[in-house]
Amino acid sequence: MRNVRRKLDAYRQLAEAPMSVIIVAIDTWAVPSGHVLARPRQLYRYGVTLALERASEAAAASSKQLSLAIERSSSLGADETLARINDPSPERRRAWPRMQWDAIRSAEIKSVGKEDDTRLSAADAAAHAYFRALEPAYRADLTAAMYADLLHPRLWRGLDGSQIGRNGFVFAPPGRAEEYINSSALIEHWLVAQKQGAPLLWHHHAR
Repeated sequence: MRNVRRKLDAYRQLAEAPMSVIIVAIDTWAVPSGHVLARPRQLYRYGVTLALERASEAAAASSKQLSLAIERSSSLGADETLARINDPSPERRRAWPRMQWDAIRSAEIKSVGKEDDTRLSAADAAAHAYFRALEPAYRADLTAAMYADLLHPRLWRGLDGSQIGRNGFVFAPPGRAEEYINSSALIEHWLVAQKQGAPLLWHHHAR
């Protein structure tokens, strides 16, 4: 319990930080065999792009320069992903209509190690919180959704400030979302987000 209390204190501090959280949750078990997203690098690129799409909207709306740190990973191709983002093809621009490419073009985007940028530690903490809340194996654990509960108010609600779904909380693929979330500790968040706009997104492109 002492460890849980320490974690709760850390998440309370994180929840008070001036930030917005964007969670992209992908049920990898539901990706069909042979699908382009069954390849780890493609899945990684897809998840990063979903998050960046929303971050670029927030930056464009606030007229602030986007500053983004992606954890360096040679196995998942972080540098290759950044190169594609920084030099988008016309096809990729059409495939990601929500992406604010002008905000991306002027952004400071880099891949760094965890020791070089504290934002990565905050991102890891948010990812851990929602992993525990979404993973069915943790459902019986009374602490499973505690950390996500604390961060829930920080989920980005989109440009009009009213919708978590499709903005701060994205679940893919939509065909399994309700079944999956119903079996996790995140059921209450699912019900709330559903009322605010279904948190479902599953592009069939992953270029």
